[in-house]
Amino acid sequence: MKSIANSDLTDLANYLEKFDTVIIILPLYIHAMPGIVMKFIEHLKPTSVQGKSIGFIIQAGFIETAQEFLAYVYLKSIENPLDGSLICHTSIKR
Repeated sequence: MKSIANSDLTDLANYLEKFDTVIIILPLYIHAMPGIVMKFIEHLKPTSVQGKSIGFIIQAGFIETAQEFLAYVYLKSIENPLDGSLICHTSIKR
């Protein structure tokens, strides 16, 4: 288990190469996911996630689902820039 907050993001992105499956757990803020998670995603390269399954667990406390849906859409959108090699699953807990 690694913490994004306590890691060099480039080193952490390279560390993913050791695993077939990665689960990223994050809170959801109003209208945004944490910036450090977005920065980490920007450090991912197709070669570091090729053939991997990456899952996201989003903790949100909102009554409405619009906030969660926007995060889901963003996370699904990273599949294509990573050459479609990423299998992205997202679970949202309220």
